[in-house]
Amino acid sequence: MPLAQSVANELGVPVYAPTDKVGTSPDLGLNQTPTIGNNGYWRTYLPVSH
Repeated sequence: MPLAQSVANELGVPVYAPTDKVGTSPDLGLNQTPTIGNNGYWRTYLPVSH
């Protein structure tokens, strides 16, 4: 289970989080826009009660 889903479940609120690692490239220098790896995207994780 993704960490964001666990947080949403624990807090009972939606959590907006990336589906993969977010970062920049050390080879491209300063002033980069962070990107999500492996074609990831931002997703809203809704709380699920068990």
